[in-house]
Amino acid sequence: MLKNLLKKMGDDLEMKIAVMGLGYVGVTSAALFAQSGHYVIGCDVKQPKVDAINQGQVAQLYEEGLSEIVRYQRNKKRLSATMDIKEAIDGSDIGFVCVGTPSKRDGSMEFKYLQRVCRDIGLCLKGRRTKYTVVIRSTMFPGSLDKIKKIIEDASGKKEGEVLKFDGFDLVTNPEFLREGSAVKDFYNPPYVCVGADPPDKANRVLKCYNKVNLESKRFVVHPDVAQMIKYANNSWHATKVTFANEIGAVCKALDIDSQKVMGLFCEDKQLNISPYYMMPGFAYGGSCLSKDTDALIREADRLRVQTPLLNAVPKSNNAHVNRAIQKIQSRNKKKIGFLGLAFKPGTDDQRSNPIFDVIRYFEKRGYDVKTWDTYRDDDDGSKMCDVLEQDIVVISSRDQNLLTMAQGMISSNKLINLQE
Repeated sequence: MLKNLLKKMGDDLEMKIAVMGLGYVGVTSAALFAQSGHYVIGCDVKQPKVDAINQGQVAQLYEEGLSEIVRYQRNKKRLSATMDIKEAIDGSDIGFVCVGTPSKRDGSMEFKYLQRVCRDIGLCLKGRRTKYTVVIRSTMFPGSLDKIKKIIEDASGKKEGEVLKFDGFDLVTNPEFLREGSAVKDFYNPPYVCVGADPPDKANRVLKCYNKVNLESKRFVVHPDVAQMIKYANNSWHATKVTFANEIGAVCKALDIDSQKVMGLFCEDKQLNISPYYMMPGFAYGGSCLSKDTDALIREADRLRVQTPLLNAVPKSNNAHVNRAIQKIQSRNKKKIGFLGLAFKPGTDDQRSNPIFDVIRYFEKRGYDVKTWDTYRDDDDGSKMCDVLEQDIVVISSRDQNLLTMAQGMISSNKLINLQE
């Protein structure tokens, strides 16, 4: 569906775009939208940033190729800048908000700059008679969009998303994935373009702005909370990867091993080490290898007096996930519990070090009526499985899709607890 929409757009579409905030993300986005053939007006409260754009320059930052693009697009009269936000809003149909959301001392998000800009946008929309699309490109935590919506609604006197009013406004999110040093390349060849819009058709104008992006890059229109959360998930994962590599490197150094060769070889494994299989939320990890080898590495690092707080936290985090599963089951207030699937991995009968047994033992010790059944270990006539399905609630911790489908077909959904969700 999205691919057909993009084909209909063609390469020569011209959008009128405003970009609020001319920091790194803002000036890069403004220049590359203009490079894509759109008319862009940037807006910032700092005069030097505005003057630089209007002189065909970039102020206070370097990004390979960006200055040349700004100069060229300024000469082509597709890129300009102003300190007057009303001029920017009046001259555009869609506005990308790229102001900073820095951290406070306690680590929480500083919201005031974003609030201020959105209030000003709302005031500018007050007398507007055509629909406007506000795109939050700034990094925000899920749930923040409701606050932004109220700010714009209060300032504009309009209601967001009203279908029958063409003079209203739509509010969507569009997280950026631009790496400093390769932003131009990333803009045109991203892993995907993500727009948070509810309902999805609000994303149409945003997608038109990306008309020059590689068509091989996927387009996703998702709920705004998903779009906001993905930025935090991505960056936290990148931070985790750096920390993991550094801790492995520290252990290697203590053992006089070439850490670059170890991690170079690590990255060669695209089947397991760089695989989506291990990146899907679900139940705690188990099996003989993961638990045993992680614990052994932690103990060896301790013996070598190498601090590895990330590795040390892995078993603790896994145990915390087991406790969350126990709490989820307890919240049903049922005394008869069935457990389907006891192998730590689908397609095997290997039950070694599967933390589901910690859960089972927890309830058995407290006098619950617990029954279990496993695909490859138990009777073929199905009587034991039927005993499990007749319990008050049935718990599945396995990723075995066939087992889940079977259970869903035999018992009601309110009776089933899927720990892989």
